[in-house]
Amino acid sequence: MREISKCEEQTMLAVWKSEEAPDLQQIVSKVNATYKHEWKPQTVSTFLIRLRNKGYLTAQKKGRYTYYYPAITLEQYRQNKIKDAVELYYGGNAVLMLEQIEDIRKQHD
Repeated sequence: MREISKCEEQTMLAVWKSEEAPDLQQIVSKVNATYKHEWKPQTVSTFLIRLRNKGYLTAQKKGRYTYYYPAITLEQYRQNKIKDAVELYYGGNAVLMLEQIEDIRKQHD
């Protein structure tokens, strides 16, 4: 799966967290409210096009509106991000990562 930017990720999270397929305006509202942005529809539309090109979204036009659907689940995305982190930071050794997570958890108890 191709990498996505932080802005694209925030846009994608708005889609994943929607109960039904959102349209552009619903995504703009959710992203701006959640992340305290003041993004215009054109900005979000650019991110949606990039996400479609990268294989994260599909879209369906119904009347005047286009609705966006995730092409992968949030769980699939999380798993890919964790695999990438294990490879990058721990040389592929998930046990080392889990040990560090456990140390962090203990510090917060």
